[in-house]
Amino acid sequence: MHPNIAVLSMKRISIHYAWVVLAVTFACLFVAAALRSVLGIIMLSLEHEFHWSRETISGAVSINLLLFGLAEPFLGRLMDVYGTKAITLIMIFLVTLGAGGSIFMQQSWQLYLFWGVIVGAGSGGTSMIMGSAVVNRGFT
Repeated sequence: MHPNIAVLSMKRISIHYAWVVLAVTFACLFVAAALRSVLGIIMLSLEHEFHWSRETISGAVSINLLLFGLAEPFLGRLMDVYGTKAITLIMIFLVTLGAGGSIFMQQSWQLYLFWGVIVGAGSGGTSMIMGSAVVNRGFT
């Protein structure tokens, strides 16, 4: 065996902690965006299963998008005050609660509550504001 090969194989590869945080942030952004957008995919199924109109389902999507946009500036400030990790965990909990609660949906008001309000507010915290905060703190 060549001596340089032995030296190369013994070197320890170290990854900066910021890259790990960035990978977790990407996963959170990806999952939250997918959950927020899933109603567009299952709209026909919801129409057939619950006999809801497209206007009813689109109303929940509209509330979701409204809260998604309105929550971001406030959540950005909360991330500055209480830390990105704490606020992100709360927002991931909200998105999980909204998605999990949708299993029990039977009425259209539950769609508005779970997907419109809870997922909308929660996905606002797992959006570009979180990505900006993580990148700004992790990479200088």
